[in-house]
Amino acid sequence: MNRNSNIGNKSLYLLHDGIRKAYKADNFGGIKSLTEAMAYRPSNAMALYNRGILKGRIKDFSGAERDLTACLEINRSMYYAYFYLGIARINMGEIEKDIQYYITAEKDITIYLSFVNTNAKAYYYRGMTRRKISKNIDALKDLNISIEINPKLDLAYLERGLLKQSLYKYNHGVEDIGLAKKLGNKEAIKYLKQLD
Repeated sequence: MNRNSNIGNKSLYLLHDGIRKAYKADNFGGIKSLTEAMAYRPSNAMALYNRGILKGRIKDFSGAERDLTACLEINRSMYYAYFYLGIARINMGEIEKDIQYYITAEKDITIYLSFVNTNAKAYYYRGMTRRKISKNIDALKDLNISIEINPKLDLAYLERGLLKQSLYKYNHGVEDIGLAKKLGNKEAIKYLKQLD
């Protein structure tokens, strides 16, 4: 066996080990294995993708953004990376209070949705992002689609309710927030208690 196949086998083993650890919620162990896999194959898009997701799980959103961006630079056809890249940027926008992250996140999730148009959470995230950047009509459309795909997605009802209230449709907003509460959304429960 030659040196290159040994390196390829070791890299593949570490990639699978990192993914296995991710499924067991061993985020730090998974990151370690995926980082080691990349030492053997630095342009391993799959390792970058999975490490980016794990970094997002541990709230290292800038690290997630770096890995997922690098993944897409290596392999643009890994469109599912756009979804997680968008989520990382939404979280960075929350932390940094910078609207540019939301604008970029909207673009990332739009690219993802051009490939997969049945993901209720993707429509929810894009709707939430669009509300943050004052694209309210588009946000409402996305949240409606999200709820149509998954009528039990409590986050979408809460977000749509908050959006409707900001559009001066107070009663309709409270109704949606009430539906989120019925589905067990804790923020909706807290919000409605404040109104009593």
